[in-house]
Amino acid sequence: KRGAAYNTASLVSSLLGTGSKISWGYNWGATSDDLTSDLEYVPMLWCSTGDYPTDWSTNAQSAIDAGSKFLLGFNEPDNPSQCNIDASTAASAHIQYMNPFSSSAGIGAPAVTNSNVAGESLDWLEDWVSACAGQCDYDFCPVHWYNTIEAGAEDLLDFVTKASASCGTGKDIWVTEFAPNVDSPSDDQISSFLETVQDAFDNNATYSFVSRYAYFYVSDGLLVNGDAASSYGQTFAFS
Repeated sequence: KRGAAYNTASLVSSLLGTGSKISWGYNWGATSDDLTSDLEYVPMLWCSTGDYPTDWSTNAQSAIDAGSKFLLGFNEPDNPSQCNIDASTAASAHIQYMNPFSSSAGIGAPAVTNSNVAGESLDWLEDWVSACAGQCDYDFCPVHWYNTIEAGAEDLLDFVTKASASCGTGKDIWVTEFAPNVDSPSDDQISSFLETVQDAFDNNATYSFVSRYAYFYVSDGLLVNGDAASSYGQTFAFS
């Protein structure tokens, strides 16, 4: 279930090797930038605006031909500082750009935040499902979660449960970004948080709908330090 969210593919190697539980990766883009072939790459169409869709069909097909089994949709369309498109626009764009691949890959809905602002987060996702009117092909809903270490695993598990209801019957949830980093927790606190979350996602049937998850993210000072896994990077990759 565990994946590597990365910008620099070479850094991912620190989290691989004997005993690693990481099996896939994504980089918020549509080409892997030389991610090791040991991992399944999952391309993303970051947004339907600007140049993002230009080479999408070509890149998505190339990734599928190379072994990609899933495609990720728009990144935080509910967030004014990210993709930032309304649910109706996103539904039409999903039908245009994502539906054509539904017979050859698992398709992700747009990835939403855990914002508390009305109209964002699961409000937006529910609006998108409604706007799709049954015409959007999708197999899972990616969600992002950031909060305090005090809110912790309990809040994340509550959020994914609500997200599952918003996503729809029979759909999986992918947690493609998550971190309890709002209040600068210690590495030990993050490791403890991860152990709780990973046990729930991997072993608790209550959360079997969470089919993939990726901690934020493979970067020097976060999941890796230099050319080695950080203390909680070790927890995420190997525990």
